[in-house]
Amino acid sequence: MNLTDPRSQAAFDAAINHIRTTTAAVADRVATHLGVLASAATRIFERDALINAQLDLRRNMSTYVLLLGDTLSKRVTREINPQHEPGRRLAETDWQSLSLVNDAEVEERMFADRISQAITHGCEWELRDLSAYTGAMLGIGRADHDRNPLRPEVLGAAVYRAISGITNDQESRKLLARELGAALSKVMPGCYRDIV
Repeated sequence: MNLTDPRSQAAFDAAINHIRTTTAAVADRVATHLGVLASAATRIFERDALINAQLDLRRNMSTYVLLLGDTLSKRVTREINPQHEPGRRLAETDWQSLSLVNDAEVEERMFADRISQAITHGCEWELRDLSAYTGAMLGIGRADHDRNPLRPEVLGAAVYRAISGITNDQESRKLLARELGAALSKVMPGCYRDIV
């Protein structure tokens, strides 16, 4: 779907900016919340992990916000204007270039799915309205969750890509994904309502 209406493009740009602002505020609150959790932790390992995650997020907050915004913009643009690859034939496949999925990619998909599921569970009704709104903007004429470029799956993938851009520590990534997913599930209903 190619957006030719400048009003639709402006509406999607405004929606992306609103999501960026919301996710930046959530990241700041999560960094504070991690400190509270660390002070209440009873085990040293748990406290250290929470403090490390908080430090990673606080130190790299601007990088996190920039990566999330950039990734979200690129993914939404890709969703709005998909590049349809012409059908490839099996004979053209380069068997030497095929490889198994590595652990980092599996981890990224798993945590991105968890974040998107948390958001989805937090705002089912708002997502129905948003799907109808984006369906009208894209000229589909109906609500279609799978073609909604602002759906939680796109946001969850962008959030986890930003998390992996600010820390290499697997435990910090896990904690940040869990806490950011929970926090986003509480604020995204209002964000989606504002967009619609």
